[in-house]
Amino acid sequence: MEGVIPGSNTLLSFIGEPQAVTYGAMTEAEIMPILMERLRAQNPSKTIPEATAAWLKNWGEDPLFYGAYSYSEPHTQSERKGNWKKPLKAHHKTIVQFAGEATCENMNGYTHGALQSGKEAAARYLHEFADGPNPEKDDEFNLCSFYYYSS
Repeated sequence: MEGVIPGSNTLLSFIGEPQAVTYGAMTEAEIMPILMERLRAQNPSKTIPEATAAWLKNWGEDPLFYGAYSYSEPHTQSERKGNWKKPLKAHHKTIVQFAGEATCENMNGYTHGALQSGKEAAARYLHEFADGPNPEKDDEFNLCSFYYYSS
C-alpha cells in the first residue's frame, strides 16, 4: 500500500477454493504460519516480519452469503445481462425480487450498488404490496437503471 497509505504495513492475499474452506475452519493461530508463508511467496522482494494479527473472512460460513458472489460470463451481451434480475412473478404478483451489487447497473461491484439496489427492491415491494409510493416516479429509487421493467 506504499503510496496509497504510506506506512500502513498491510498485506493482502485472496484465497479461493479448495483452500478457502480448509483455511476458513482454522483458528487465527493455526492459519498465521500458512498466511505468512503465502505472503512471503507472493512478495519475494520484500522482507516480511512475523504478523501480529490476521483476519480471514469466511464467506462460505456467513449466512448472508454462503460463499456466493456475482459473476457474468465473459462476452455476455449487455441486453441479456438484465434478464436474470427481473422479479419472478406468479399470478401477476412478484414472488421473488433480486437485489445486490450485481443488480445495480450503475454501481455494479460496489457496496453502494448493493445498498441502493436493496432500497430500490424495498421501494418496489412497498409499492406493490403496501400501497407505497411508485418508485418509478422518484429519481432516488431509479439509480440502478432497471431498464428491463419496461420490456
